[in-house]
Amino acid sequence: MADATGAPVPTGTSPFDVPGDLKDLADHFGDEEFYSVASASNLPASGNWRGRVLMARDTGVLYVCTALPGTWKTVTSTDDSGWIVVGSGGGAPAFGTGWSAVSASGWSGVRFRLKNGVLFISGAATKSSYSGLGDAIFTLPSGFRPSTRFIGVGYGSTGAQYVVVEATGVVTPVLAGTSQFNFSATVPVG
Repeated sequence: MADATGAPVPTGTSPFDVPGDLKDLADHFGDEEFYSVASASNLPASGNWRGRVLMARDTGVLYVCTALPGTWKTVTSTDDSGWIVVGSGGGAPAFGTGWSAVSASGWSGVRFRLKNGVLFISGAATKSSYSGLGDAIFTLPSGFRPSTRFIGVGYGSTGAQYVVVEATGVVTPVLAGTSQFNFSATVPVG
């Protein structure tokens, strides 16, 4: 199946093949340079690359920029913590005071995973009385934290909001008069 531009779209049964998927997109849009570089020696040393992934065309190896200037790490498929569900016990972090998971409208709580040096966080949480920045949903364990503060996008019941992931691991929404917060963030760790 193709999207509105006619580009190939992986389905739920498609195998996970990031280099192949990037190549398919590059072939469709005609701009392989947007997703890749000729070789690892051509990875950018400066610019707004933190958190982005590029493929070295000569080897098909993926790299993620974890810090500036130009710190690139190889993406491998063996470095994956699996999803960790906040508040599920067994070593998973607990929710901050008053926060709980939203398990409705397609959401199934708050979860995170570290895969290939990149932290993925997603979910929906609610609190009856939000007190502002510092009112943590939860705190990431050591090893899952970014080296500097990261700000991502979220959506509260009053519209677009944002989520702050501190180097200390504290995950806090910044809301405007809302009690439910849905969010997703992709954060380079290192």
